[in-house]
Amino acid sequence: APAFLFDQAQRRVCEVRTRRTNTPLQALTLLNDEAILEASHSLSSRCLSAAGDGETALRLMVSEILSRDVTNEEWSVIFAKWQETKTYYTKNPDKARSLLDVGQQTSLPSLDTTEHAALMWVANMIFNLDEAITHE
Repeated sequence: APAFLFDQAQRRVCEVRTRRTNTPLQALTLLNDEAILEASHSLSSRCLSAAGDGETALRLMVSEILSRDVTNEEWSVIFAKWQETKTYYTKNPDKARSLLDVGQQTSLPSLDTTEHAALMWVANMIFNLDEAITHE
């Protein structure tokens, strides 16, 4: 696990398993961490390029992060958030460009800015799940 996460074991102590954290500060840190944003940018770009359309890219991206298929209930939440985000970035293209400009990643000119930003935002959200952080 990355060293910047909260509730990590001290190096002088042996722990059988990593404790699950519930501090809102960890979620806030991960949502705003430049490395996680760059990972979200890169993964969303790769999935969108490979899949061609947003929904297929979204399914691929979720599967890549969680290393499992999601339930129908989980999918409906993820899909709704993606559509909501896509609608927001369609109305605010400057915000989409701003999100895609974070870090050192450059966007492929062939990718739709709105679609890419929406996928990046959802990837960032999924990277923030406990199971994506700890991979237990």
